[in-house]
Amino acid sequence: GSTHALSDLSPTEDGVGINKKYYVRENWLQAAWSLLIANIFFAPLFFAVGNKFGYGWSFFAQSFAFGMQSAIVINTLLTQHLSEDIVLKPTMEEDDDWYKMQIEASTSVKTNHLKRILSYGINYQIEHHMFPCMCPQLLHEVAPIVQEVCEKHGVQYNGFPSLNAVQRSVYQRFKNLSVKSTAKSE
Repeated sequence: GSTHALSDLSPTEDGVGINKKYYVRENWLQAAWSLLIANIFFAPLFFAVGNKFGYGWSFFAQSFAFGMQSAIVINTLLTQHLSEDIVLKPTMEEDDDWYKMQIEASTSVKTNHLKRILSYGINYQIEHHMFPCMCPQLLHEVAPIVQEVCEKHGVQYNGFPSLNAVQRSVYQRFKNLSVKSTAKSE
């Protein structure tokens, strides 16, 4: 079980954070509503571009847009789980703290507003692990609270000031893993 105070990290039905400001998606109906809204935007766009430039072009343009977004998200997710400071345990023991493992096994990266929108806020991977149902665009707002709680409880928070900084950390980890061991095998 967690050794952290329940009030520090647990979401409630009304939201989390100061004044219960941060909304947590609660049920399948709200998820379905989000999907419907997305299709209300993208379906007419597909047909409008298709009617004007042809459906082949419309398919290509939307595939390119979604492909670019996927590249941004994948780049973000991979770097946030492979930086050199993360702590990975092969198994979780009964006395391990789940929150601590989630925090120490990932990273959060500060980015500008545009990059945060393009990556759908997933650059705050630690906060996502703490509050998986929270709207990703709000994760940057709870990051200072999570950092403060980590500092208070002595938990390693892996935060980076930019995507370039975390990428350098990942490259350093790969470099360290690729160096031959000098130990002699028996």
